[in-house]
Amino acid sequence: MIESLREACDVMVEVSRLRDNNTAIGKLNADLKDLKMTADRLKNLAEVLQAIQNSGVVSAILTKDQLDDLNRWINTCGEKTSNYSLSSADVSALKSVLNTCQVSAEQIWKASAAEKANGAYNSLNSLKELLPNRTNTEDLLRRLASSKSGLPKSSRAVNEFVSDVQSAQQLVSSLKLDKEIEAFIGKVLTQKATLTDLNPHILDWIKSNHLTDKLKIRF
Repeated sequence: MIESLREACDVMVEVSRLRDNNTAIGKLNADLKDLKMTADRLKNLAEVLQAIQNSGVVSAILTKDQLDDLNRWINTCGEKTSNYSLSSADVSALKSVLNTCQVSAEQIWKASAAEKANGAYNSLNSLKELLPNRTNTEDLLRRLASSKSGLPKSSRAVNEFVSDVQSAQQLVSSLKLDKEIEAFIGKVLTQKATLTDLNPHILDWIKSNHLTDKLKIRF
């Protein structure tokens, strides 16, 4: 539907050039140009929302009422484009509905993306000192923080977010943590770990993760 609207806009831009009334041509061209930009935004939003749903981050983003409003104004603008009656008010109405949908989608994305990523993000942020490649880990954390902060700009950005969450989870899993190890790391991070915490299980974990040169004893 959105693609048909964009195609109709392109055709009407050409047709309008052939009309006799210069004032009407100028106004129609301006309205059609505005409508085409709005249709491009709609197409991009539709692709992003479809990618989000396909990724499993959110099952449903826009409500039925929001989708109905969008479809109604898409159809209205399409029909009025075809019969030369399109006005700036029609385009403004479509843009208003689009803006409302985009704001709503962004709010839902932020909440859902945080829910999906925060566990791995927080763990990785706490453990980054223990991982072999600190630079790559910090780059991954920056990308995750950025992705959570706003609606993705493209379907590719959605897929990259999902991939980054999986990478963060894999990095945390690579340390093979259990409750005892997590408790020990918590003490290390708060500088409360002592020599009595270094039991055989903890020492084996430190050696297997090549952390003997990273953990230091301090008074």
